[in-house]
Amino acid sequence: MCGRAAAEAPNKRLTTLVEEARATDLVQEHLIVTGQPAAAIMSWAAAKQAQLIIIGTHGRHGVTRFFMGSVAERVLREAPCAVLVVPATTVSTRPS
Repeated sequence: MCGRAAAEAPNKRLTTLVEEARATDLVQEHLIVTGQPAAAIMSWAAAKQAQLIIIGTHGRHGVTRFFMGSVAERVLREAPCAVLVVPATTVSTRPS
């Protein structure tokens, strides 16, 4: 994928996930923002008084995590609410 298709792919996947969540009793909201990921996630959660953040992780360890950092780890440590971290190995990345 390149160009516009690559930019639209995450939004399409997010839309699919939101539609699936609407079939439940969960109150949810979604949006796409730019900026530093951890800071943007925590700022949004604080503004919305979120009760739970669910975040995926790549599960990097050791030197790779040290150099690349971990958005999930920072959110877990600093979030204004509860955080559920879901390992990437349990999340399907295949399109529906």
